[in-house]
Amino acid sequence: MGQPAILDHFQRVRARTLDFLADLPEEMIERQPAAGPSVADSLRHIAEGADYWCHHVFLDGRGETKLSRENCSGREALRAALEASAGRLLAIFGAAGGTAMDRDFPVPWDAKKTYKGSERLLYLAAHEAHHRGRAVQAARELGWAGKVRFPY
Repeated sequence: MGQPAILDHFQRVRARTLDFLADLPEEMIERQPAAGPSVADSLRHIAEGADYWCHHVFLDGRGETKLSRENCSGREALRAALEASAGRLLAIFGAAGGTAMDRDFPVPWDAKKTYKGSERLLYLAAHEAHHRGRAVQAARELGWAGKVRFPY
């Protein structure tokens, strides 16, 4: 998969996440299912996870985002957090002709290891699809009967 295709893939995955969020009734977003995280917890984790990588590995200089029910609750706050974290990744990997895709990023917790930018962006897309799946499962437990759009 070439660099433009990887960026496009990530953007399509994020668009599916935002579509899912837009389809949910507001009252289901923060409700806790019998088991596992709430929809909002999973979506906050997606945004926070991308920001974690941007701060700790890609070193974009914008700090680490800590999201919680207190500072990121409801559809609009979650949408804004997801759009902001996607923007950070796209700023890193879409800039300078996508040179960050080919770059080896040192891993702070393992000095012997590096991550290729393109591999990390694909990892973050897969991570997002997994946690969106958990969010869909939580919504289903709460009675949501909306349409899930594939592929993830």
